[in-house]
Amino acid sequence: MLLLLFTSVLPVATGAAAQDAQPAPRTSPRQTRLGLVYAHTELPADEAPEYFPDGTFNYKPGAYDFMERFCAWFLRSMKEPPLVDEAKQNNLKSTVLEAPAIFPPWSVRITILPDGTARAVLKSTSGTGGFAPGQLTTVRTVEVPKPTVDRFLHLVEESAFWSMPTIQPLPPAQPGKRRAIAKVMGGTPWVLEAAQDGRYHTVERDEPSQGPFATLCAFMLEEMGKVDSTPRLIQSPSVPAEIASILPFGHKVRILARTSLTGPGETLLVYEKDEGPNPRNPGPHVVFLRSGRILKDFSDLAEGCYTAGYKEFPLDRNHRTAALAFRCTADSSVSRFVLFATKRESYEVIFRQEALLGALGIWGNPGRPHLFSARTDLDLGESCVYCLHRYAIKDFAWKHDHFKQITEQTPQHAYDPNRLVEHLFFDLDYP
Repeated sequence: MLLLLFTSVLPVATGAAAQDAQPAPRTSPRQTRLGLVYAHTELPADEAPEYFPDGTFNYKPGAYDFMERFCAWFLRSMKEPPLVDEAKQNNLKSTVLEAPAIFPPWSVRITILPDGTARAVLKSTSGTGGFAPGQLTTVRTVEVPKPTVDRFLHLVEESAFWSMPTIQPLPPAQPGKRRAIAKVMGGTPWVLEAAQDGRYHTVERDEPSQGPFATLCAFMLEEMGKVDSTPRLIQSPSVPAEIASILPFGHKVRILARTSLTGPGETLLVYEKDEGPNPRNPGPHVVFLRSGRILKDFSDLAEGCYTAGYKEFPLDRNHRTAALAFRCTADSSVSRFVLFATKRESYEVIFRQEALLGALGIWGNPGRPHLFSARTDLDLGESCVYCLHRYAIKDFAWKHDHFKQITEQTPQHAYDPNRLVEHLFFDLDYP
């Protein structure tokens, strides 16, 4: 009997330094709208129920095992039964868990039935993978046909899963050079857990993009679980027929909003083909419309990115701006901000900046925005993407018809990137 658990998560640290870390003196977890949030050295223990044998990821039973606790925390929130407890059963079962950094996590548990077909149960929660699992919100069942199951079993064998080391071996040390034991993480680690006839094995890799292991994981997600893993921060709006008629085939509307940048008022339309990070994605199309006709069409604003946010605010007494935020790079950790303003009878780009794990602050005087961008190069000791970082803060000033950078500073204190990436544009209402 074979039991598989595929887990795709974004932990806050990796490498030997994280594996060896011992919990500091305990502090109280933070209560947020997503539930309790813990420091990465104080995650709740893998117990009641226990999901992984002690020392699964660090080979050190009794030591603090970050990955063990992190994965168990999310599986527990989804009310998934521990896979290791079912190792001696005859039917095949597998569970997929993905906890992307800034999007809701979900899981898929697959049970192979006696007739060779399978049943997949999809679950999702209200949290974010880099912050907290949240509460269970979605449960859906999908029937998997026998040919798909047969292909799955072939991929398990073809990948040589049982002989893979649990964690990625470190590259050989170069003569005269020290080998890094920690790294800043980008992307999403994948964990595949399996049990068969009393034996148990787990493999963790950091976002594999090719090879048998990546193929097996992707097949479980997409072909068996029928999971739509496209991350979304904004909901597609209702599109009237006259707008839908100008969209290219295969594209979706991401933003459709009336603007007040001009006296009569016009419409901002943003549409794209890929709603997730894809280097080959031509990027979103930004169009300003008047009376249903295209007034200005912008291209090449965010190649390889996808639309993540929109806000309109004043620059001064006579000018307003429409601000768009895009997510870029494979792990969506880079945000690109583009601001538009009117120019005579048309529109122009007046601001274009990128930030790592950051946001655009528009509190106080909106004509003096502040761009927050993480300085991961200043991290000391354990380094990770969604841990606290010091931030570079660039201040800009609106001068009649353009923005000018006036200051840049990097305060000594750190900011929580989880809060910044959740609020791409934050003002005085920022919690």
